[in-house]
Amino acid sequence: MRRVIICVKSMNARLRRQAGTGMVEVLVALFILAVGLLGVLSMQLTGVRSNQRAIFITEAQLLAEDMLSMISAYDDISNGAGQTAEDYGNLTTIAGASETNCNSGCSRDTQVRNDRNEWSRQIERRLPGGFGQVRDVQIDGMSVLVITVMWDANLRGAIGSEAAVADDGTIECPDDDLACYTIKVRI
Repeated sequence: MRRVIICVKSMNARLRRQAGTGMVEVLVALFILAVGLLGVLSMQLTGVRSNQRAIFITEAQLLAEDMLSMISAYDDISNGAGQTAEDYGNLTTIAGASETNCNSGCSRDTQVRNDRNEWSRQIERRLPGGFGQVRDVQIDGMSVLVITVMWDANLRGAIGSEAAVADDGTIECPDDDLACYTIKVRI
């Protein structure tokens, strides 16, 4: 019969050299997993911000078009383009606007005030730091209404305010944290 002699000393020495190696492997694997999860979290956060930005742009576009619809409806009942430009050409939104309860048969002033208040409430409700303005600008001898909606694009507490309109109808947002959406309409 053969005898197998196992050298316990050499196995114990090898095991002692291997002691803690499994723990290091586990720590390295956990570190790699953590870095991967941070990457996934970063991608998720970027996606949420992009979606939120798209929602705000869509809301601003809808709100600007709402004002355009109000102006177009008013233009149909007013004394013409000159009166529309005069009545809406220097309009800005106001915080905490009240309802005027004017649905039909309103005077021109009441209708303009009703449109401004409704637009103000919608902008305040749908956009952070929202602000809207309509300006009448003469471009190539024609009256152009410049409708601008602005909001706090970076959600840092910026509040929209009146923006200067250049002679060509362009607008520069008054604050770097604000985003502006503008429509130009010849009347």
